Amino acid sequence: MIAKERPTIGFIALLLMLVLIPAFSGGTKAAQEAAGEPSHPSGVTNVLLIGSDTREPGSYGNSDAMVMVTINHEAKKIFLVSFMRDLYADIPGVGVEKLNAAHAVGGGELLMDTIAANYHVQADNYLETEFATMAELIDLLGGITLELDAGEVDVANAYIEVMCQEQGLDYNENRISGEGTLTLSGIQAVGYARNRTIGNDYERTARQRKVLIRMIAKLKVLNPVRIMDIAAKILPKLHTDLELADLVSLISQFPAASGYEVVTDRIPYDDLFYSDNEILVPEMDQTISRLLGEIYEGCM
Repeated sequence: MIAKERPTIGFIALLLMLVLIPAFSGGTKAAQEAAGEPSHPSGVTNVLLIGSDTREPGSYGNSDAMVMVTINHEAKKIFLVSFMRDLYADIPGVGVEKLNAAHAVGGGELLMDTIAANYHVQADNYLETEFATMAELIDLLGGITLELDAGEVDVANAYIEVMCQEQGLDYNENRISGEGTLTLSGIQAVGYARNRTIGNDYERTARQRKVLIRMIAKLKVLNPVRIMDIAAKILPKLHTDLELADLVSLISQFPAASGYEVVTDRIPYDDLFYSDNEILVPEMDQTISRLLGEIYEGCM
């Protein structure tokens, strides 16, 4: 299969759009219903953030991170739910594979369809980006504050060195020089979030969500003019199925959700899955019921 050409992308640096989508829930949802696709309650927007460390032109690649962002206006909450790479998925037209294989076969559209078919959460749209864009966005926000131990610093610096080589940057100017509570630059925060060495994939997705939360906190205190300035720099570098006019409209509606509580979780839930041939298989009925009950709080 020949993949459509698109920018190379890298994990989850789509935070700008996460908070720019708070009141968009009409046209796409109606189109989904007209096409007979699963939808979601009114007053809710679902956006799938996708990231991959694939660097091969013309290839989708396995998705390195998948975070469903649900903006729930009834509950006044923003939910960040990570779907793990090794999660069970019956991919339409493919069969049973790990969830990240859906993106490799059909990109963002097939990944959205696969999550909807298996976990009954329909994304309105998807967003993808690359490592460099993630770092640039964090730098535009003035960096983020995180607490790192010595081991996390060592692993982050290893990723930072690789990224510096790829981007022609000076490693010594970008490395993390100490542990503790630190204000990280963009490339430093990306190095932290890419950590696959310490702990397991559960901990890696937790680190990714932690970076998202810190970015949201920075975005919440910005005025609309500054948000527009950041958007002008970042939006052209994102890969999405949203139209530019929709994105501009979303930016103007950002204040509606700026005070919402941020809640994080992941699938599979700790007590509702088993492992089969390296695939994480959830107890599907209980998982779907719990997931929908959480993200659609007050809407069902």
